[in-house]
Order: sequence, then structure tokens, then C-alpha cells
Amino acid sequence: KVEALPAFSKLVHDGHWGVRKAAAESLVGLAMAVKVESRKGPFEPLMQDLLMDNSRWVRLSALQQLGYFVACLEVADSVSEKLLTQYVEIVEQTKANPDVADIGFHCAYTFAAVAKTMGPAAWGQLQVSFVTLCRDAQPKTRRAMAASAHIVAQVLGNERAQADVLPQFEALLQDVDAEVRQAALRNVAAILLTAPNELVQRRVLKLLQGAMGKAQAWRLRHLVAAQLGSICEAAAAASPASGQPPGAEDILWSVIIPLFLFLCADPAAEVRDEAAKGTAKALRAAAPELFSGDDGSSGSSPEGGPQRLSPLTRRLVRHL
Repeated sequence: KVEALPAFSKLVHDGHWGVRKAAAESLVGLAMAVKVESRKGPFEPLMQDLLMDNSRWVRLSALQQLGYFVACLEVADSVSEKLLTQYVEIVEQTKANPDVADIGFHCAYTFAAVAKTMGPAAWGQLQVSFVTLCRDAQPKTRRAMAASAHIVAQVLGNERAQADVLPQFEALLQDVDAEVRQAALRNVAAILLTAPNELVQRRVLKLLQGAMGKAQAWRLRHLVAAQLGSICEAAAAASPASGQPPGAEDILWSVIIPLFLFLCADPAAEVRDEAAKGTAKALRAAAPELFSGDDGSSGSSPEGGPQRLSPLTRRLVRHL
């Protein structure tokens, strides 16, 4: 496939702008057909030529592909400072220039992949772009960010995720556009896994409840029901040292279990069925004493007698 590069280079520098535009749109696809270590050298000069093309349409096409190109390099060392700076600058330009508004969507669509390629070390350069895209005027741009914010959080680690990603994700959960809220709702469990702090978890779950209040369509409630098991696991496993962080049990009983029971009684059978699939995980998280013998333990209390169920656990079991 490297043998095709001379012919592709001629297309990049063709006399007709339409040919150069088509070359810009296919550059990333061709680069992906080449081994990772062979992508930067031959393709970055071609991308730079397209970004500096004298045709506005060619430049716009190249700008749309910029995030995809950075992501396809896969290794931070392969991404030049110039490329990353160009990506950040175009995000900022989308705020003031309506002509490049659609490019903002492409930047949002590729942001998580760019962040994953660059790693936490480059977050200082990408942080402002992240906030800009999450607050973009176009719903489709915010929707793309809501759908991938959890990946950015995973790249950054717990501390930075809580400080920089969670506030934007919380805003997306409350977005005025239903499709943006839906994209955020789809990833609540993944976000909770990056937020071991009890107060942060409580805040996200309260916002989840608020978003549920706006969910007139049963499919949105079904989306939340499908995550109940993972949400319970995230809350219960938030503190590896002790099994549960301070307040995790309270979160489970005051927020997650009521939500679980609410969805189990949903008018839509599909929602009830999906919520019921999370029963075992909900019980294991909220009432681990029910499963005390699963790991080989005796299920005994510290005094040596049989372990007694709490009133809340007995009431939940009877209800189910």
C-alpha cells in the first residue's frame, strides 16, 4: 500500500480543487491501511499541504479530517506539536466562525480518540477544547461529547476526571436537548466507575433521577434500566480498600434501590423486564449479607452466630 503514495501525492497536488478535496477526504482511510509506525512520515506533509490549500473547500475538508488523522497515529510521540496546535485552534475558531460550525462536530466526534492518543500528559492543551465542545451551540456536537465523555474520564484517571470531566458531564445530563441527555444517560455507569468520591457519585445519581423525570419515552427509561446492574457495581466497588466508601450504602438505599424499584414497576413491560435483570446485582450491592457464603465465608456474625438481615434488607426481599 505504500507503493500507492506517489500516486496519492499527485492527487493531493492536482490542479483541480475537487480532486484535492476528494484526496483530503480519503487521506485518513489510506493512512489506516498502513502500519502505525509508517503513518506519520509520509502522510503528515500531505495533510499539511491540504490544510494550507488555496481552495477554501479543500481546507475545510482537511480540517474535518484533522481529528481523525491525529487519532489514527495512535501514539502521542507520532503527533507533532503543530498538528495538535492546529486541532486545538480549529476548535476555538468554531465558536466565532459559523462557516466552520460543522467542523466542530467532527472535532467532538474525534475528541475522545484524540485524548486517548495523546494521553493525560497533553490534557493541559486539550482541556479548554473539551469545555468548548461540551458547551457548543449545536446539539449534535454536544451529543457527540456526551457519548464519549466517559472515555475521556478513563484516560485522565479519577482525580482529573472528577475535576474536569464530571462538571461538564453533569451539565450534559441536564441539557435542553433530549438527544444530548439520552447520550449522557447511556454512559452514567461508566462515568460512576471514574468517580469513587461519595459526594460526586451522589450528585451524578441525583442528576440521573432528574433526567429520568424528563424521560417521557419508555426507551429512555429502558436505557437506564439496562445500566442498573453496572450502576450498583460501580457504587459498591468505588473503594477498593474497604469494598464500600463512606456513604456508599446510603447511596444504594436512598437513591439506587428506589430507582430500581421504580423501574421494576414501570408501565412498559420492556422496562420492567430490563430492570429485573439487574436484581441480583442490586441485591449483592445493597445487601451483601445475602451472598455472604458465595466467596467461601461462613456467613456468621462477629459474635459467631448466624448473620441476621437488616430491616431494610428484609423489607426489600419481601417487596421483590
